[in-house]
Amino acid sequence: MKALNLAQPLVVMMIGIPGAGKSFFARRFSDTFGAPVVSEDRIRYELFSQSQFTSEENDIVKRLTEYQIQELLKTKRTFIVDGGCNVKTERLHMKQLAKQAGYNLLSVWVQTHEPTAQGRAMKRSSRREDDKYTLSLSAEQFAYFARRLTAPHRENYVVISGMQTYSTQAKAVLRRIAATREAQAHEAHKLENEATFQQARGIHTTRRSIILR
Repeated sequence: MKALNLAQPLVVMMIGIPGAGKSFFARRFSDTFGAPVVSEDRIRYELFSQSQFTSEENDIVKRLTEYQIQELLKTKRTFIVDGGCNVKTERLHMKQLAKQAGYNLLSVWVQTHEPTAQGRAMKRSSRREDDKYTLSLSAEQFAYFARRLTAPHRENYVVISGMQTYSTQAKAVLRRIAATREAQAHEAHKLENEATFQQARGIHTTRRSIILR
């Protein structure tokens, strides 16, 4: 098992329509790097044998999901959130929590041809590793959840295909993580140089004032 050696820990948020392949990537990435996964589907499965996706049920699942997230934020370890990140307001809330805990954020948007994703979502099989805790959806339920997806805009995200191999997906995500890290290092260096310049300018101004007096 490898380790992600990051200066700042990372919250990886999985986004995409039902059946896109979010849980597949989350599980494999977790196995590769030892990153814990907070799964809404797993929490729902353990609590409700016959899930109805009611407002009350959704509220319970979200509260337990956030509790797990808040506890993991204390560990300063990179982790994955699989579920509950498709809506922009959900991601903004996560951004607030992550920033307060000193974390960076990365959204992994898994894109799959909609008919293919719908076929997967409507025919879940408990024999498949990534379907163990996920219920099959009706066509109406699939359409509802697909409509709720808000595409990321001005956010740190990477797009991967749900039809690619995990190896190809992981390379794309790791490249994005590396690019983000380089951009942050560049920005930090820029701010440091700016602070040094302002400090030197202040000293020069002070000396000039003394001479003028």
